[in-house]
Amino acid sequence: MKEGDVAGLAIFQDPYAFIGVKKINGAPNVIIVNNSVTISSEEIKAPIIYLKAVASFSTNIAAFYYSLDNKEYIKPGNQLDMKFQLSIFTGNKFCLFNYATVSTCDYVDFDWFKVN
Repeated sequence: MKEGDVAGLAIFQDPYAFIGVKKINGAPNVIIVNNSVTISSEEIKAPIIYLKAVASFSTNIAAFYYSLDNKEYIKPGNQLDMKFQLSIFTGNKFCLFNYATVSTCDYVDFDWFKVN
C-alpha cells in the first residue's frame, strides 16, 4: 500500500460502512467509516490484520472488528444501522475492496474470505 491507499471489508447499501486499513503518514491505520464519516482511526504495527463484520438481518445491525492474531478481536467505532432499500440494491452486500487515493497501480493481498 502507498500513502492514502485504503483496503478493507464493507457492508454496503444506503447507508454503508466499512473497516479497513489506510496508509496515513507512512503508517497503516485501522479505520472505521460509517456512511462517509470516519468514526475511528488508530495506527497499528503489524504486517497482517484480520477484519470481521458481523451482520444481523433480524436486528438490522452490523458491527466491525479487527485482530492482529485472529484470536482476540477488537471492536472500534460504532455500528451500522442497515436499511433495506430498493434505490441501490435489493439488500446489503459484503465486499472486499482496495482503492488508491493518490497514485494508481497499488495493490493489497486478501488471503481468504469466510462467510458463516
